[in-house]
This record gives sequence, structure tokens and C-alpha cells, in this order.
Amino acid sequence: TVPLGEDPEAVAGRYRWLETAAAQGTFAAPRVLERGEGWLHLEGLVGWRPLADCFPGLSDAEARRVGETAGRALAVLHGQARAGDGPPVAREEVLPGLSPGKGCEETAVTVHGDFGLGNLLWRSEGSPSLAVVDPWPAPFLEALPPRRRAPALIDLALFVASLEGIYPLRRWRPGARRRSRICRGAFLGAYAAARARSVDEGAVRRAAAWILRLYAGHPAPARHPGHRLRRGQWRRRARALEEGGTS
Repeated sequence: TVPLGEDPEAVAGRYRWLETAAAQGTFAAPRVLERGEGWLHLEGLVGWRPLADCFPGLSDAEARRVGETAGRALAVLHGQARAGDGPPVAREEVLPGLSPGKGCEETAVTVHGDFGLGNLLWRSEGSPSLAVVDPWPAPFLEALPPRRRAPALIDLALFVASLEGIYPLRRWRPGARRRSRICRGAFLGAYAAARARSVDEGAVRRAAAWILRLYAGHPAPARHPGHRLRRGQWRRRARALEEGGTS
């Protein structure tokens, strides 16, 4: 059950948008079963695990498959317009101080707003293998309005940031940083192929670094028990992303 909060039409509309995009078969999403006064009752997804939990144990080949699947899923989402969206939000409002990229990451789309490992579910068997949940802007992206389109760069950078730093790599088994790079490359490549336009990887990495710094300073994520890193660690990971690698 999902509370509709202060803007029930926006919340309900975003879940319907996610369900409509999932109907194409690239990924799964919870179906809206019933809407009540102030809440949505969603279908449960049984047999799935959050990618944040299962990614640490994946092989290189599995990490590549995750990246490719997530990239195609995000391309489908970005190709699905949401009824009722207002005009695009100005880039500077949500990504202040970042120079524009040169690829399809600058296209204004309906963004998921929190497209990271915590909101992606995975299963090794069955099709589709990926499920997407919680289509609502992350609490630390306060400048991202839920009723307006925004640059695709936001979702691309959120996935990379979650892969590289939001979910700590220190508890992953050896080879985690290599698998992170493999997954990142597969993700951006699959997204670009599905959108039939190139992605400026440098722009995505810069935006992901910006998100890591923003995330580190926000009180809501800092309270999450899985996200406890020292501020210096966040800064090192952001710096490594800007330079092209992982910390």
C-alpha cells in the first residue's frame, strides 16, 4: 500500500505511467489494484530481490547483463510520455553548475526520479528479469518537480551514482569495482542503443558525482543504515567518478 500524500493525482499518475511502460515487457512493475481515499493498493512482486542486495554477489557476466537490462528498461520509461506533465523544468534548476552534455542525456523526458539499485528488483530466472518500483523523485532531489519533464541525465546519473557510491562498495567481495565499471558501461551502451542516440558518458559521470555530493549532505539518506560513509569517502568517490573510474 502506497500513501498518496499531498498530491494524490501526481502519485497515482506516476504509478500508472510506470505500469503502462512495463506493459511493453522489457521490465516488470507493480500493478495498481485499487485506489482508496489517500492510498494506492499495489500488486506484490514475489520472487524478486533488490539489486542493492544481490549485486555484490554477481559475476562479471551477470553485472553486464544487469547493466544492459537496466539501460533498456530506462530507455522504455523515457520513451513513455506521462499524461499531465507540464513543460520541462529548466536544467539549471535541477542540475546547477553542470555544463550540458552532447548526447541524448539532455533530452527532456518523464524521469523516474530515483532510478537506483534500491528501486530496481532482480531475479535470476524468469522473464523479465528486472522490476522497477517507486517512481517518485528522491528526497534529496528537492528541486525536481514530479509533474514536469526533466533531462534524462538525472536518471542516468542516479543509476551510476547508486552503483558507484550510494550503496557502499566496501562490503562487496573482491572485484566489485571492476563489476561496477562493467555494469556502468553496459548500462550506458544499452540505453544509447535503445534510444538510437549517443550518450555523453563524461556528462553522466559529472552529474553522478554531483548527486553523490548532494546525497551525502542530505539528512534523509544519512539516516539509512546501509549508507554510512564518512564525508571524505563521498568526496573521494565523487572525484573518482569525475576522473573516469571508481574510488
